[in-house]
Amino acid sequence: MGAGPAGFLAINYCVGHFRSYGYVPVDVAGDIGVTFDFGAEDAARIKAVSPQSPAGSEGLAPGDVVSAIDGEPVKPTRADSIHQALFGKIGEARKVTVLRSGKVVQLTVLLVAKN
Repeated sequence: MGAGPAGFLAINYCVGHFRSYGYVPVDVAGDIGVTFDFGAEDAARIKAVSPQSPAGSEGLAPGDVVSAIDGEPVKPTRADSIHQALFGKIGEARKVTVLRSGKVVQLTVLLVAKN
């Protein structure tokens, strides 16, 4: 079961409405340039990074595990908590804390509109 065409139209309307105020959901209308492996047990693991993206420019890498965004821990099995934390106005910065090879790395990335 799903929302069908009505659900898709509602989402498109909401994205358009909030975009006019400068807000974008990173998984639909904007992003930082990463793809998460939500099929994995650890949904906070970065699967891919677009090289020309804010995430690529700041050094996020495939295999990094996001542990916190703006100091708030993310639940590694909850994709929605990651997307909610990355929701915001175009140009806003997010401090992303990742675990990389057993070390904690903190980076700052900007929210940008998808092309």
